[in-house]
Amino acid sequence: MRARSPEKRCRQKPARQPTYRIEAERNPETTPQYFQISVNVLEARKLTWTNPNSANSYVIVVLGKKKHRTGVRRNMEEPCYREYFMFEQYVSIRDIQRSSIWFAVMEPRCCAPARLMGEATIDLGSIWSQPRK
Repeated sequence: MRARSPEKRCRQKPARQPTYRIEAERNPETTPQYFQISVNVLEARKLTWTNPNSANSYVIVVLGKKKHRTGVRRNMEEPCYREYFMFEQYVSIRDIQRSSIWFAVMEPRCCAPARLMGEATIDLGSIWSQPRK
C-alpha cells in the first residue's frame, strides 16, 4: 500500500454544513403523528325490542377503517356493556378533527342478518375543541 504524500495528507475535504429544517416549513397540524383514541362503551338505553323476552344485543364501534365489537349481552332490555377499546392511528391533527366515531347497537338474529336497533355518531373535532380542565 502506498503512503500518501504530505501534500495530500494535509488536504482535507471541506466540511459540509449541516442542513437545518426551517420551523416555518413544518406545520404541526399537517404532520402525521401517533394518536391513541380510547372508547368506553357503558350501556344502551331506550331500545325498542321486537321480542323483549329475548333481548340480546351488542355494540359495534367504528373509527375510520377500524372496527371493534362488544360481546353479546343476553336477556337485558337496557344492557350494560362496560367494555374498553383503543384505536391507534398515525395521522395528522386535521385528519383526527375531521373524523368521527360511529356506534351501532345490533340485535343478533338466528337465521337472518343482525338488526340495527340504534346508532350514534360522535365528531372528534368537537371533542378536540372542548376546553381542557
